[in-house]
Amino acid sequence: MSQEWISNAAIFGIYAAIFAVPCLVLLGFIGLARRLRHELPRWRSVAGLVSLALVLLSWLFFAGPHVLVMLAPADVHLRVDSDRSRQAVFSTALAGTLMAMALKRAPRIYALLAGILEIVFLASVIVD
Repeated sequence: MSQEWISNAAIFGIYAAIFAVPCLVLLGFIGLARRLRHELPRWRSVAGLVSLALVLLSWLFFAGPHVLVMLAPADVHLRVDSDRSRQAVFSTALAGTLMAMALKRAPRIYALLAGILEIVFLASVIVD
């Protein structure tokens, strides 16, 4: 195997995992809206919605500025990363992931997977 092929596969894997977060959140929301909303007590439904919203919000604040930097012209210099914003996004993702335990069945799995993926990406960015 060539180094270029391995590098391309790694980049594809990173992009696929990054875009898996909103897909998993969407699946969790659909599962909650269709099946679990009527089964769960109101507080668990609300906690589940807040969980999904927090994970999606942290993903938007994590991925959004990076996409803007990629789309900006080469002569524009945008500073999007600060330690304070990284920690805030990390805390939001962690809170959303922990609140996912209020859900049941597939929506819980989707929310946990999305939150864990988000936390792993944020931890790798914070360490750099």
